[in-house]
Amino acid sequence: MSFCLARLKRKLRRGDALTLENRRARVVVDRTTGWLSEFTDKSLDRDWVDDGSRGSFGHYVYDVYSCDDILRYWRKYNRGDSQWSIDDFGKTGYPASQGRETFVPRVDSVEVERGEVRATAVCRGSNDPDSVGRYGNAAGIEWRYTLYDDEPYVDVEYELLGKPETPLAESGHVVFPLRANDPRFRINKMGSVIDPREDIARSANTLLHCCENWVDVCDDRSGLAMIPLDSPLFSIGRNAMWDFEPEYRPSGPTLFFNLYNNWWGTNFPQWVSGDLRFRFRLLPHAGDWREGEVWRTATETMNPPLCFDGRSSEREEGASLIVGDLDGMSVTAFKPAEDGDGFVLRVRDLLGVARVVPIFLSEVVAGVDLVNLIEYGGEKLEWANRDRRKIHLETRPFEAHTLKLYTG
Repeated sequence: MSFCLARLKRKLRRGDALTLENRRARVVVDRTTGWLSEFTDKSLDRDWVDDGSRGSFGHYVYDVYSCDDILRYWRKYNRGDSQWSIDDFGKTGYPASQGRETFVPRVDSVEVERGEVRATAVCRGSNDPDSVGRYGNAAGIEWRYTLYDDEPYVDVEYELLGKPETPLAESGHVVFPLRANDPRFRINKMGSVIDPREDIARSANTLLHCCENWVDVCDDRSGLAMIPLDSPLFSIGRNAMWDFEPEYRPSGPTLFFNLYNNWWGTNFPQWVSGDLRFRFRLLPHAGDWREGEVWRTATETMNPPLCFDGRSSEREEGASLIVGDLDGMSVTAFKPAEDGDGFVLRVRDLLGVARVVPIFLSEVVAGVDLVNLIEYGGEKLEWANRDRRKIHLETRPFEAHTLKLYTG
């Protein structure tokens, strides 16, 4: 195992920090706070933690909002004073004396768990009793940083324990202040990748975003991708709860991932309670999101492979239909055809580049049709080589394609 356990033990004895390290990454946990004081991509010798920010890297924060916060948002977002807009975007009967309050947990212990191919720093903490008793903060919190034997990323997990309900306006966030000069942002959003500075219409929700799989922050030499498995709602630069800015453009590289809130009055729960769990994968990389293959790691993270027995009564051994890499295409569906024999393979471009993609198929495949999403129509694709093993698929940026594969 390639973890530097001797260094880890030495740090434990010093009592000020805990270090987990493999040949590709290093994370340092501040034992006085439980938050990261260093996250270094060793291949580029780059630390992503902004130690000069007011918050700590990866810290959990609980906010309760004031009547003034809600009123200010309502006035910025709405036109007129109809009762339905007050009921829908405000909180009727909200106590005027309620002020804005912010709470962060206190760390109680930091320990290490070791596995065969991983090491985990386990932090246990507690929240201000007033934030639990008077409001809706979780009674307890645990968070973990996991580094694997030969992977560049770190997994971060948060468990909120015993969160009570509250009718007061609240939110919970995990905040990542990043060290980046002149940062560029890219968001994987609704099947594409956008620049939040350029690609969002004026008066749309410029503050709050919902990513499909990932958000990336990079500069002229490297980047850091955030893959939130359970909390896709986030803002850049500031907390976006109960706020609206028609022309906001993010600048500072601090990401606020929203874990829960009770902002909206329709189609959303009015309160949140219970034990809650949230996971993140943090991936440092060289270059931009394409060069760092962020799309690949995010897809593999969000859609882990499922293994099953491919044998059938007709064929004693399983057989591969696709041979080799798909050149930036993701498999979104593979299943038996709805009508007739064969299989349906649906792929989607994740690079955002118009190009011709070569797809190599095994000798099991006798022919390929390009069909629509409901598997109708059909354009027979010609073989691109003599041994009838390769086809060429023309794709536009982020386009989805449905192929019907016939087996001989």
